[in-house]
Amino acid sequence: MSLVGPRPEDPRYVALYTEEQRKVLQIKPGITSLASLAYRSEETILAGDRWEHIYTEQVLPHKLAIEIEYLKKRTFWNDLIIIIRTVLAVFRRN
Repeated sequence: MSLVGPRPEDPRYVALYTEEQRKVLQIKPGITSLASLAYRSEETILAGDRWEHIYTEQVLPHKLAIEIEYLKKRTFWNDLIIIIRTVLAVFRRN
């Protein structure tokens, strides 16, 4: 595992990935990512009976689009910015 990279996903959702989305599996998963920052309050979006449908149809595809875009622009400096944003998000949340 690395500091920055796509967050690991439940295998039952990985089975739903398209060929394009499977590109996120080619690098080490990370502790933080742009998608995890964007969806750090995911539980509020997924409240209710249809949470899994919302997750697989809306949230997961958007998270994967963010991760694929990250792969295209992956640099040390971009990773450093993500780490800084993560630290700031942790302190803002409390």
